[in-house]
Amino acid sequence: MKKGVITFLVIAMITGIAALTNPNQTRHKEVLRNRIKEYIQQSIAPNEGEPTDEWSEAGNAIAQILGGAIIDQIIEQAVSTENYVIFSLTKLTLQGETKTIGIGAFGNVYFTKELERTFEKDVIVN
Repeated sequence: MKKGVITFLVIAMITGIAALTNPNQTRHKEVLRNRIKEYIQQSIAPNEGEPTDEWSEAGNAIAQILGGAIIDQIIEQAVSTENYVIFSLTKLTLQGETKTIGIGAFGNVYFTKELERTFEKDVIVN
């Protein structure tokens, strides 16, 4: 076979795999939900060496439950995706401003630093 044909077949195969494994909107939201929950758990977890008691542990549990419900609402209302067949973008719309916070490809969703900046600026502060 000629090099051109082999190159074409390899590119076609990679493109086909990318299209078949492109994450859908549900996957984008699921990964984002898990990422935000991790972020919240880290922010409310007691610092090393800091004493904990039953009340603070109960407060943390309640915060995680309420935080989870709020996160689910925000994600359902504010997160969308744009599908470009071989990859997709995660979009977040807060206060009328839409930002690209992630990209999905080959079955995975990767988030940009924009997610952390937006989360700290628009969600935590307000």
